[in-house]
Order: sequence, then C-alpha cells, then structure tokens
Amino acid sequence: MNTAEEDYIKLIYEFESESDESYTKNAELANRLGYTVQSVNEMIKRLATKNLVDYQPYKGVRLTKKG
Repeated sequence: MNTAEEDYIKLIYEFESESDESYTKNAELANRLGYTVQSVNEMIKRLATKNLVDYQPYKGVRLTKKG
C-alpha cells in the first residue's frame, strides 16, 4: 500500500468516526483532500479492487474489515 492509499483510508476512517452516515460521499473526500472528484473516484476504485473499501456508486464508500 502506498502513501496516497493510506491517506484515503485514514480520511475515510475519520469521516466514519465523525458521522452517523454509513457511507462517505466521494465529493466530501475530494473537498477535504483538494482533489477533483474524478481523481478520488479513480483511487476509490483502486482501493475497492484491493478489497479495502466497499464502493457503491451514487452512495459513497466505506471501509471493509480489511481496510
């Protein structure tokens, strides 16, 4: 796992800890990281292929047990 992937995992964990929502919107991640939504979507898809996150289009993302 590279540093960028770790940063995403940490931020998703923070959102899950702060919020009652089960999924974090990719737009929220993009806003906090200062990246475009497209860049965030690409990274989320990469993390999903590694089974680190559960990604649901139009719903958002959440960590898996592995993540």
